[in-house]
Amino acid sequence: MRTSLLHRIGLLTAVLMGTLAASPEVPSVRMDAGPDSTLVKSAPSPIPTLALLDPVDIVAGRTIPGCGDFLRARFQAVGKLQPISRGEMEKKLAEYNWPASKACHEFQCGFDAGNVLLAKYVFFGTVTALGGLYAYTFNILYVPTGRIISSEVGDVPRNPQSGGDEPLKARLAAYVSGLDPARFDTSRITSRGLMAVVDLSAATPESRVLTERVDTHIYASRLYDLMSPLELQELLSAMNISPTTTEATDSGMMALGTKLNVAYLIQSKVIQTAGGTGLDLTLFDVAGKRRIRDWPSKPTQDFEDILHFENRFFATLTGKSEATTARNMLKHDAPRPRSHWKQSLISVVGISAGAGLATLAYIARQKANQDHARAESAYSVESAKSWQRDTKTQDVRTALFGSLAILSLGATVIVWTF
Repeated sequence: MRTSLLHRIGLLTAVLMGTLAASPEVPSVRMDAGPDSTLVKSAPSPIPTLALLDPVDIVAGRTIPGCGDFLRARFQAVGKLQPISRGEMEKKLAEYNWPASKACHEFQCGFDAGNVLLAKYVFFGTVTALGGLYAYTFNILYVPTGRIISSEVGDVPRNPQSGGDEPLKARLAAYVSGLDPARFDTSRITSRGLMAVVDLSAATPESRVLTERVDTHIYASRLYDLMSPLELQELLSAMNISPTTTEATDSGMMALGTKLNVAYLIQSKVIQTAGGTGLDLTLFDVAGKRRIRDWPSKPTQDFEDILHFENRFFATLTGKSEATTARNMLKHDAPRPRSHWKQSLISVVGISAGAGLATLAYIARQKANQDHARAESAYSVESAKSWQRDTKTQDVRTALFGSLAILSLGATVIVWTF
């Protein structure tokens, strides 16, 4: 018995010593310092990682590596988000047969890249040259929840002859400097439902840019689950529906939204006229079977006016200024509350009218009682009949005034309550 106990203590001591010997004091972490990177002993970096996908020119359908490098350098300089190096990204993505030049500017593509690269945040978007301006959209995806938590829609002047991209660089640098992970709202937000954006216009560079911007506005609201353009295209093809031949009426859009099984639908259509280019944006509540907003623009020769019109469409859905944060841009379907002073005024008028009518009913009732008493004490039949007629008249007035008083007071209660 004594030998067995000593043997067990020895085994236990050996196991403990072996465990302690196998445990390092400080974890070794590889720091990416370029081609000559070495193993160093340090604590994990507290700066969250960012997978920055090169912005896409959606008209040309290709990435813009130079713009991606500029953004990556700006994030590195600001120091609030740690962008993964281009070389490390390309090496990791190649393991999954992901081409380095793949144009990725949609949610699902960004989410897949974030999971492959094990990044906390993914940055993706578009920068497209259209005549005398650059139109851009950017989104930041929070991978753990699979939600867009920051979005940006804008445009800057462009002059190809003399430093055409300097205004764009200045705008991008300011945008990156204003991003702070400490202010990101990464909480899960309950969606109001699935939304689809249907472009009814012919496929043009302008329509592609506008559709991309509308999608980004919806991401910015964080109030809806947006059906991806790829998923929408596949559904329309499966149902043999061509957006360009779809009837642009309330009933047509409601029927399309029902087929797509979405709660909300935005119709976008670029209209070419003799006076220039116009844009028609309409927002439908498919579940509620109502059109929320229909706002066609005036034709213009300047496409920048169309972009600003599109910005105002989303900003003014809540009656806010154009500088309103994107998060609140689509809070459209909450009914506007009736102001309290109007409710008070209506209530005072209603109560006064009800009290006046009730007083008239009381007076008529008293007069009817008096006429009835006189009819019973009349000395002649003719006189009694006359007082009886007066009694009936006063009874009718009593009933009329009383009913009107009740209706007036009831209406006042309803107005105040609803």
